[in-house]
Amino acid sequence: MLGQMKMYSKSSTTVFTVVMFFLCSHTCARSWADQKKISKKAIKLQQKVLLVGLDGWRWDFVEKHKEKLPNIMSLQKHGVAAGYAQNVLPTNTFPNFYSIVTGLYPEQHGIIDNQMYDTKQKKKFSMKTTDSKWWNEAEPIWVTNQAQGFKSGLCYWPGYNVKIKGRYPSYVQSKEQINQAIEGKPISHNKRIDLSLKWLNKSDVTFVAVYFEDIDEAIHGSGDAKVRNAMTTLDKTFDYLKQKLDTLSLGHTVNVLVIGDHGGKNVSYKKIIRLKDYIDMRAQAIAGIGKTFVSIYPKPGHLDKIYKALKDAHPNMTVYRKQELPHHMHIKDNNRTAPLVLLADPGWVIDSDFEPKQYFEGKFYKGEHGYSNLNRDMNPGFFAFGPCFKSGLKIEKIRTIDLYPLMCHIIGLHPQNSAGSLQNVIGLLNNKCLK
Repeated sequence: MLGQMKMYSKSSTTVFTVVMFFLCSHTCARSWADQKKISKKAIKLQQKVLLVGLDGWRWDFVEKHKEKLPNIMSLQKHGVAAGYAQNVLPTNTFPNFYSIVTGLYPEQHGIIDNQMYDTKQKKKFSMKTTDSKWWNEAEPIWVTNQAQGFKSGLCYWPGYNVKIKGRYPSYVQSKEQINQAIEGKPISHNKRIDLSLKWLNKSDVTFVAVYFEDIDEAIHGSGDAKVRNAMTTLDKTFDYLKQKLDTLSLGHTVNVLVIGDHGGKNVSYKKIIRLKDYIDMRAQAIAGIGKTFVSIYPKPGHLDKIYKALKDAHPNMTVYRKQELPHHMHIKDNNRTAPLVLLADPGWVIDSDFEPKQYFEGKFYKGEHGYSNLNRDMNPGFFAFGPCFKSGLKIEKIRTIDLYPLMCHIIGLHPQNSAGSLQNVIGLLNNKCLK
């Protein structure tokens, strides 16, 4: 760590001394070319970011279970919090977490959904895809951070094992830990915290992102029934995080931002829209991806036939040609967006006849997401605490794309162009971190 240097000084001598100390102590670690890339703001602030992603954390879960969440409630009380976070469509994990770290909408960063199909190359993207070409339409904050002379760490955050814009994250889990996660046995919460803070305790690491899957698994497996247990587990994790920050004396430099990707909605067998009731999808389409936000890839010459058959087929399903997608969805202007998009009403699921049958039979999920981001049940929560944030501030809402310029500002990075606005969130910061 760079030590507890003062953030600002009116004395030119003090400023000169601080800058010289910074440069001299890092000459061996970075080239002079990298030195010039580092923002002067970072030299003054010496601040770092720990981004915590909670998959499936709906905006109201803290309030609903607050009697079981003393640590989260305390952190919110002594930090900043939003009533809800306005996320992006589709309300699925990969597009939303990539929007958070790029400040871009899916149509801009190219990760349109958890799964996609490339009609030209006849290849499919899944959550296991590490081919750089799918990810290179945008530059996430960890790549920018490294390009400007710092280092980054990612623990299970989407993209942690991908070479983006020519760079892997500086630090990730061990190969053994990655393989364990692929087998469904990721490392424990406390180990993820230990790993994240181990990286942040290095002087040149200024950005770390860590991911937790518990709430999403509870939503899919049991609907709302087991969300309380997942939230209680995470509350203990945040208690551990706070203790470790204090033990490692990182509380003066590490700013923690906690954000969800989407919410969740209970579903049932009684609300399944089966497309085969209206058209033979296997004969008419190459692929149908998704259950709530469904991408249809028609075979050549079959688009109009599918569209006419499905457009008014069911009152709880809206059908869009790609060019008809409303601007506010921010999903239309990308080559990866499917020619036809079907959007189910919250609580309903669509069986395109392409998804595995167990999703609609024996292993039917009891909770889902992917619905319109204008539906409040799809919106996640947000709170943050640390030396740069005000204490006891509650705002109505925050846009998730605005977190990117905020994190860049805290670290002292020159951000990439984005759809996010620092002005929308600058009021979350206290005076010592405004300049």
